[in-house]
Amino acid sequence: MESASTTSYMVCPECGARLVVCVKKGKVSVFDDTRSEEVLAARLHLEGKSASSNYENNSRGVSAEMLTQLNRLFHVSADYILNGDSPDNLDPIVNEAIEILKHLKTDKAKQSALAMLIQIQILEG
Repeated sequence: MESASTTSYMVCPECGARLVVCVKKGKVSVFDDTRSEEVLAARLHLEGKSASSNYENNSRGVSAEMLTQLNRLFHVSADYILNGDSPDNLDPIVNEAIEILKHLKTDKAKQSALAMLIQIQILEG
């Protein structure tokens, strides 16, 4: 859990709106309309759904620790959450490809995967 006495918070007037976009784009597969705040709170280790609502409504600042958790949960960059940069990385297929590439163990496997993607890009023309 976050501690208000030891944690500094970043003011981000648009973070809440971007978190709502992440949720609506299906970035957390277990969300449904009735439980989204509860599930978000549980995934972020928050005390109750009102805590996640505070983030979505910009009633609470974002700590560096929370920013890291949000990045991992939604597979978006900190720049997107804080500044709105790179909104196209909300595409779940692109995010899945990124995750696969991140988990490849050797440089040779990564280079092979990249070469395959380049070939597909060429074929799409």
